[in-house]
Amino acid sequence: MNTELKHEDRRFLALVNENRPRILKICRVYAWNREDQDDLYQEVLVQIWRSLPSLKEAAHADTWLYRVALNTAITFLRKRAARQTASTFSLDHEQIPRVADQTQDAAAKTPPPWRPCTRPSPS
Repeated sequence: MNTELKHEDRRFLALVNENRPRILKICRVYAWNREDQDDLYQEVLVQIWRSLPSLKEAAHADTWLYRVALNTAITFLRKRAARQTASTFSLDHEQIPRVADQTQDAAAKTPPPWRPCTRPSPS
């Protein structure tokens, strides 16, 4: 087994170790509880690893890393919001006919010039 780290491994470790406080700060700002912060930090590290080949100049590494961390945090929040919305959304199929009936009743009570176009009810 080769004990020396490959160039990309060394580059990744150096970049992350130099910027660890900055990455952690982004995670604390965008994730409010400790578990989410840890999850976000791990996702940021994975994204940095995957995106490392796209880093062309070492001079721009800090800016590049900040953008990767920020974009990962935003994506993390969007996924969490979508999960929460999906888990709290429930469709009551029994309410659908009642809402349709109420809409047709309201349209029928509207004076003719402002009456919306409605399709005829099935007979």
